[in-house]
Amino acid sequence: MKKRGKALGKASVVGAAVLLLFLGCATGSRPRETGAPGESPPPWVLSTPAGDARYEYFVGSSSDPAKDAARAEEQAVYALIAEITRYIGVTITAETTSEAKAALDSFQAQVTQQVRQTGSARVTGLRVADKYVLREASRVTVYVLAQYDRAELQKERDRIAAVFKEQADAVAVPEETGKRLAASGDLFGAIKSFIQAAAAASGSNIDNAAIKFERNINNAKAVINRIGLVPLSGAVTGEVGSPLPGTFQIKVVDGQRESDPPIRGADIQVSYKEARTGGRVGIRAVNLQSGADGRVEFEHPIPTFVGSEKVTMMLDLSAFLVPLEKAPRAFAPQVSGLQDLVSGKRVSMEYNIVSRARKIPTGIVVLDTDGASNPTGTTGTGSGILEALSSDGFQVRTLSFNAVSLRGMSDTEVIRAVAAAHGGQVERVVFGVITVDELEEAKGSFQVRVAGTVKAADLKTGQILYSKRMFKRGIGSSSGAVISTAFRNLGVDFGKDLSRNLP
Repeated sequence: MKKRGKALGKASVVGAAVLLLFLGCATGSRPRETGAPGESPPPWVLSTPAGDARYEYFVGSSSDPAKDAARAEEQAVYALIAEITRYIGVTITAETTSEAKAALDSFQAQVTQQVRQTGSARVTGLRVADKYVLREASRVTVYVLAQYDRAELQKERDRIAAVFKEQADAVAVPEETGKRLAASGDLFGAIKSFIQAAAAASGSNIDNAAIKFERNINNAKAVINRIGLVPLSGAVTGEVGSPLPGTFQIKVVDGQRESDPPIRGADIQVSYKEARTGGRVGIRAVNLQSGADGRVEFEHPIPTFVGSEKVTMMLDLSAFLVPLEKAPRAFAPQVSGLQDLVSGKRVSMEYNIVSRARKIPTGIVVLDTDGASNPTGTTGTGSGILEALSSDGFQVRTLSFNAVSLRGMSDTEVIRAVAAAHGGQVERVVFGVITVDELEEAKGSFQVRVAGTVKAADLKTGQILYSKRMFKRGIGSSSGAVISTAFRNLGVDFGKDLSRNLP
């Protein structure tokens, strides 16, 4: 019974169609049934007839040990269909594409579920010509003879061959195209074709699909290895708040030297750092293409921070790799290897941003106050600002100015007073009031928060160049020490922020 179930699963639709032919042939009469004791079987039972001018002939047979002629006949039909489809030459699996199934199974709309079978053929032009039943003591055997119109059979054969050729061509055609494009110097066209061929191989049941997939991935890698990104720019130094004195350029070539043939239309992703709100630093990316000379030029936006950074340009084949996203998991290592190779096609160019404020003599006047807004008598915040700006090369000094007076003065009054007292010594002033706004003691430990606003102004114009409010927390066993440290650390934070943002 297991063998019978398998046969039914393989050719149920075709078998049903042929069974209908048994019940009513084109001639309108039932096939003769023979097999009396001592009677010789017809010649076609012993040897399948050769094709004639119009028909090809096929024979199917099956025995049933329970002497059930109907069951033997049913299995003989499936054997007959197997012979026909073997002649046509098809192999259907569960992985066969829907297009192929539709072509191989023209009556799929009549089937309520997809079946797994070794072949499929339409029954147009097929006629059951004869049947022979051999009854023996231990079994009954049924032989079925069918004739298939040669013209109809050839149509089916050609149609199916074309379907499977399309599957093979889905790999072979782009692969050959890729080789031709690579030879002509169209490297990106070649990469795209090879990946297309690999993707087609990964999703089909063509012969040696895994080998063809790997071969085309390796073809794509070989072409990618030919691509070089040659930097044309040296280190760049600029000032914060001003355009950089030069651009960043690379040349995309078929090779590794600037003199190698240029590659036009290469997608290049450029990434660089930028300062964002709140002092955070983020990465921004833009996409460019190489020109006819293979060059890619990137003009960096006006820098908003101070320090050394780099611009990175990398080959961007993300659009090319999309077809491989649906490749089966078994091909993941080859896909990852290709992606890693692409990621390695990058160059980085360094640049250094300095503040022009470094060259401008600047004075510092900052008042530190306690929780009651009384002066602490210390200069922790101002010292921290001085330390940070000095380490960045600023011409900065602490001014001998009565910082206590800052509490009752407007910005304009502060600027005027400092200009009157120190205008011949400095051109800018950094000023502000910082206070202890939180102080708590718990189990012998002190927690403090100091906060305030620091501003920077031009003494000649009176313009406020910088204004920011910040805070700093601290914890320690001594209230005096923790407050002093918090003031100093907040000053360092202000100094670093001034260094990045003071124009």
